[in-house]
Amino acid sequence: MAAVSQKQYDVIMGLGNHHRTPGYWLERWLFLAGSIRSGKTYSSATGYVAWANNNFGGAQFIVAARLFRLIKANVRPQLERAATELRIPHRWRTADSVLEIGSNEHWCFDGGNEASADKIQGITASGGYLDEAALMPKRFVEAVGERCSEPGAKVIATLNPREPNHWIVTDYLEPAGYTVDGAGRIVVSGREADASRRVSGRHVGFSLADNPTLTAPYIQDLAATHSGTWLQRNVLGLWVAGEGLIWPRFTVCQAPEGPPDRWLVSIDAADRTVTHALLAGQWGPRIHIVDEWHHDAHRYGEIPVDEKVDAYIEHLTQRGHVAYWICDRFAYAELGVLRARNPGHIVDGPNTPGTKDVSIDQAYLWLQSGTCTIDESCHHLLASINGYTHESQRRRQQNSRKTDHGADALRNLLYDLNRNQGVNLAA
Repeated sequence: MAAVSQKQYDVIMGLGNHHRTPGYWLERWLFLAGSIRSGKTYSSATGYVAWANNNFGGAQFIVAARLFRLIKANVRPQLERAATELRIPHRWRTADSVLEIGSNEHWCFDGGNEASADKIQGITASGGYLDEAALMPKRFVEAVGERCSEPGAKVIATLNPREPNHWIVTDYLEPAGYTVDGAGRIVVSGREADASRRVSGRHVGFSLADNPTLTAPYIQDLAATHSGTWLQRNVLGLWVAGEGLIWPRFTVCQAPEGPPDRWLVSIDAADRTVTHALLAGQWGPRIHIVDEWHHDAHRYGEIPVDEKVDAYIEHLTQRGHVAYWICDRFAYAELGVLRARNPGHIVDGPNTPGTKDVSIDQAYLWLQSGTCTIDESCHHLLASINGYTHESQRRRQQNSRKTDHGADALRNLLYDLNRNQGVNLAA
């Protein structure tokens, strides 16, 4: 076996050992994400072949890439290389596109479109290996998970990062206890999903430093000759939105020194999707988003409106009295409970068709100028902004309603402050 980095060794040993071996990774889903040429394919293929051979015999497995030519060019050679290094006999059956490794059969498919899910019907698999899973349709990845029903089955997926609200993040990594921070990195969220939505998964992040075969000049050339989204995703390994961000520039920093002039809260609420409340401090003309309260009903289950309101009031008033509360005007039940609790001055947010474009454009100026800044601890807000894109030069928001609540709460806060309080944050 070639020389490997510590990260590659951890993957090979954590995945490839017998299931009774100490240190064996028990999770059902394993996502190896990171930059190109970071060594994730080498370690995942080696670990996958070792795992299948050490834990199963006479079993079927699903191997897929976005295009079948990528099976021939990349995936199959890596699996055959791993089998050779591990001294496991193997042969390729051209007639039915099956790679035999030991006594196991690895059935190879292309997973590039929705119809690909039909190709794996009828297979009862002990595991799967997906190359560049983030580029596959969600339905195909779901189907692979459904077919891998044997006891001890796993799905190993390699991928390059995509946008921070990609379905792999929202449907697999977040329910497994991860989130995307403001810098675009996958971090442990510290919060478990509702039991009915929890996913048994593990994320392993790779960088160019994890591939010991790369030279320093090669790494420098990659960084120097690429820019924008391609650089951030494929070289730096960050989960960032593509071109067309509504708010491409904003400042992440600590709060100004000393107590603020006052505290404010802005809430964008939806009972069946996401409620996102932001705590802002005002220091003269400057606004700093200090903290947030976030609940995703898809992930953690719906909670009664009164319990939800009590929860974010308790959380967001720990630093002091909040003088001003802005709430989405269409969240009627939320507004009713909030007014009954009477935590401070409460106003309906400006969430109407006539003000949406104006508030988006105004927030753009405030964020770009640094008059409104965001604390690095506000992971959900930063992920929301990093996924907030427009479909035209009018900056019309095209994101799903599931992920834009933080950005909406922010623009409502800034718009309402400027309109009602005479604070021109864009000045």
